[in-house]
Order: sequence, then structure tokens, then C-alpha cells
Amino acid sequence: KSARTGAAAAASAMARVPAQPWPRRLICAVKLPTVSSFRDMTVQMSPRELTVTVRKAHRRHAGNVQLELALPFPVNDSASETTFDTGARVLKVVMPVLTWTSASAKKHGVFLASWDEQQARKKEAAAAAAAA
Repeated sequence: KSARTGAAAAASAMARVPAQPWPRRLICAVKLPTVSSFRDMTVQMSPRELTVTVRKAHRRHAGNVQLELALPFPVNDSASETTFDTGARVLKVVMPVLTWTSASAKKHGVFLASWDEQQARKKEAAAAAAAA
């Protein structure tokens, strides 16, 4: 478990999430040069995370590629809009940000701190597996 606990973790978490005013929306644009259709991908959202999974069908590199993003502000995932420009091959996700409250800012800050720790553990595990 991480050495940062209690008040130190909470203070660090709050430093990650700015005070009000929060933006009205977040826009995420992802260039996907090997994707020709929206059918070739899956987009999953929660108020805290955005995940894009692309199915690869190349002979050498079959499988899935996944992009996971921790969102810097909590969003209304049910009101978000996703479009894919087939000409430019760009996925665009527009996400309305939830209204600021001190409780939501603190809760989201704690989530971001735990996300960072989780990603660090994943990176360490991948490095250990590659070294083995």
C-alpha cells in the first residue's frame, strides 16, 4: 500500500482538482488513422473515465488496442456526445462537466490520486513481466 495516507492523500487529491469555476465541458479528440468506421471501436464512459477500444485486424498485430483516460473533472456521461469523422479519422467526445461542489471536487481528487497509483502499479507489473 502507498505510504501516503489520510490527510496527506486528501491534500494531494485536492491539489489535483482546481477550485471553481470548472469548465462547462471537456472535449477529447483522438486521431485513429487505422480506423475506418465507428463499428471498429468501442467507447465506454463513466463520470470519471473514458475508455476507447479499437479492434486491430492486421495480420501481424491482431487484437485490441485500448486508451484509458482519467478525466480531470467529473462529467455527465449520459449527456455526452460521440462522433467519428471518417474522412479525418478522428473520434470526438464532448462531455458536459458536472456542477462544482466542494464534496464532488474532493471525491474526484481522491479518485485521481488512486488512478495515478493504479497506473504506476500497472507500469511496474508490465516492466517486471517484460524483464522476466
